[in-house]
Amino acid sequence: MTRKEIFDYLLVKNYLERQIRQLELESKQDEKAAPLLPFSPILTDLCEARALVKLLDPKDAAQKLFQSQAQIAALLDKTKNNSSDFQIEKQLPLGQLEDLSVGIQEELVGIQLGNGAAIVGNPIGREGLHSELMADMIAYTPEEVIAIGEKEFKWCVHELKKASRDMGYQENWKEALEEVKQDFVEPGKQTDLVRDLTREAISFFEGHQLVTVPRLAKETWQMSMMSPERQKTNSFFLGGECIIVSYPTDEMDHGDKLMSMRGNNIHFSRATVFHEMIPGHHLQMNMIARHRPYRRLLDTPFWIDGWALYWEFILWNDDRFKKTSQNRIGMLFWRLHRCARIIFSMKFHLGQMSPQECIDLLVDEVGHERATAEGEVRRSLNGDYSPLYQAGYMLGALQIYALRKETMETGKVDEKDFHDSFLKGNCMPIELVRALVQDRQLSRERNHLGNFIRFDFTQPWSTGPGRL
Repeated sequence: MTRKEIFDYLLVKNYLERQIRQLELESKQDEKAAPLLPFSPILTDLCEARALVKLLDPKDAAQKLFQSQAQIAALLDKTKNNSSDFQIEKQLPLGQLEDLSVGIQEELVGIQLGNGAAIVGNPIGREGLHSELMADMIAYTPEEVIAIGEKEFKWCVHELKKASRDMGYQENWKEALEEVKQDFVEPGKQTDLVRDLTREAISFFEGHQLVTVPRLAKETWQMSMMSPERQKTNSFFLGGECIIVSYPTDEMDHGDKLMSMRGNNIHFSRATVFHEMIPGHHLQMNMIARHRPYRRLLDTPFWIDGWALYWEFILWNDDRFKKTSQNRIGMLFWRLHRCARIIFSMKFHLGQMSPQECIDLLVDEVGHERATAEGEVRRSLNGDYSPLYQAGYMLGALQIYALRKETMETGKVDEKDFHDSFLKGNCMPIELVRALVQDRQLSRERNHLGNFIRFDFTQPWSTGPGRL
């Protein structure tokens, strides 16, 4: 096999092994849920027979439906009698699956569906986290990952205090942050701000030859406005082919409108636009559609989101990118936010934090508005993203920056070539990117990388080493 074929073989092998482990974990979860769904096999068989257009015996189908109703009735009887298996107090209408679903969610799980504010997730435990870390070739335990997040969190607070002193607030960085939040554009002007910031980004990165920006990437980006419903899980911008902008809507009350504008102020937005557009996700999407696009199947937050946050590291260090103290506060808010994401997402899946405690961490220790914190936690825990999605931002960025140091310090490649080759490689764990750019010998066996080499997570924005 050629080196390229070995790479693709390893990527697909890793992907399939991850899917198998995921199926095994889901099977265990299904076993735990089985007491709540004793009628599931009967209904599943009927649905599969219909999907396969099999001939059904009407009498047999009716009997099976009657049998499933009896099982539901028995389940509801348990809940009525406060069985030790199910602590649900009220009885639901017999035989109604919709009512049973609502009852399980509201009474057993504690989700109040009527107010639209429910936040619930499914912690995957240490075994599940270990499986995810293996798939992304991360050489750290869940506990060590949390320690990284906490260490970086402390550094961010230290830098926030420095910027706070520059603004005249001494070390009260939360008051400085409140001033920054008040610097937002008038309602209706957010699109103009995003447009101007995107043009600033393109001009800076092209002018300094940091990465190739194809003409189509510069000319084909679009902007749309985020719906009020979607803002419940995405309180800020989203990016990619199109930048999607959060903004106050007429459906919000006055307090929520102000929170939306404070949460998307000029200084927060300046960092966000670079992250979401160029050289962040918009440039990424342009490149991965054109260079080995079949690898898009193998996407990982460490490659996708780590890349976008990595550029925030670069801009922090680059003196050519002009930054006021307010700008630095905005950049540090996001950095602190990504550290908190590691802490609360990992601890949630380890059963050490509840959704409400995750929200409180973002509000009390990061400086989020209450509404934006709820949106971030709901987005993190609702199952739409992988369990390591939130941790992938900071950890991926640290990996890429460490790889940059390892690679560029040898003098074998310059900055632009490093960035271009990273993008053209398309999605993969950063450990495999490392093997690719360092021209390491590969075999078809997983042990070609040993137990995965730990990156030297030297803080790219500080003077001292930050090795774990």
